[in-house]
Amino acid sequence: MTGIDEPHFAVSVVIPCFNARETLWRALVSVLGQDRRPREVIVVDDGSTDGGADSIAGRFDDVRIVPQTNQGVSAARNRGVEEARGPWIAFLDADDEWLPCKLKRQLDVLARHPGLLWCASGGRVETAGGTQGCGIPPRVAKHIPDRELLADYFEAARKGVFIHTGGIVCHKELLRLAGGFETGLSQAEDLGLWCRMAMESPAIGYVDQPCYVYHGGTPGSLSKRPGRGEATLRSLIGACRHARRHGRPPPKTFLRYAREIGFRALVRHAAGVDPIQPEVIHEFRRTVALKPLERTVLAHLGVVPRRWAPRIEGRLRDWHRWWHAHAAT
Repeated sequence: MTGIDEPHFAVSVVIPCFNARETLWRALVSVLGQDRRPREVIVVDDGSTDGGADSIAGRFDDVRIVPQTNQGVSAARNRGVEEARGPWIAFLDADDEWLPCKLKRQLDVLARHPGLLWCASGGRVETAGGTQGCGIPPRVAKHIPDRELLADYFEAARKGVFIHTGGIVCHKELLRLAGGFETGLSQAEDLGLWCRMAMESPAIGYVDQPCYVYHGGTPGSLSKRPGRGEATLRSLIGACRHARRHGRPPPKTFLRYAREIGFRALVRHAAGVDPIQPEVIHEFRRTVALKPLERTVLAHLGVVPRRWAPRIEGRLRDWHRWWHAHAAT
């Protein structure tokens, strides 16, 4: 078995930074305090105006600052990947942090499964309202034969296994094959990349223990930001295009996953909660065929009085999760 200290497992950490002076120091300390230190840390300063990157210049060993004009988080991450010297890439946002065990635990998994090209982990979400754990939900853990090796990303995601950018370690070649983060999106850019990576390499390693801390929000609140639904549909459409560009149909497991989360985005749109451009809806429905019952639900929701629709859309999405898990194929 390959040891995690060999050059094969050298990790480059990519941290996009935009006006993060107050939190960048904490992120860097968490990376450089790892039980298994990375080969290098690349901070991509995405046109900051608060002097955050300047404040850490020369103060940390193995930290390289790469400046660029403001182009958004996806372009900053892609630039960091281009600059990376290591064969493995890990991501961390400048306002989040890693727990000391993060890299070692994930590299141990990759060493035990030499064919894997990416690995995710559980984590913690910390907000003013408290702390929430993210990982493999207890209700599905007993149905997963090997929680360290998830055979199909899409099936795992459908079951509720949560994957966050700060919990990912992946091979640079896999990122290249998947095309990197989509720069035309300001939300759900990670969703599209994970889908494209899973089309190239379905199996993913997983550390079902907290390895990172995400500050300032929850997955639920992020999903309710205006524009999230449209970005989700665009990401799924982009994943389908990726498969077809490479001369293959999208995997059936992807189509089931896309139908599930795409339908929920359409429910929020039909309820007037999250607007989506009609051409995006049309293209999604041409790309991912909805079930007759799903089409019926959307049609009826479209004629529900506006004052009622927001009250029932959450219940509809909950029903759909149950239905998709127990009845849909």
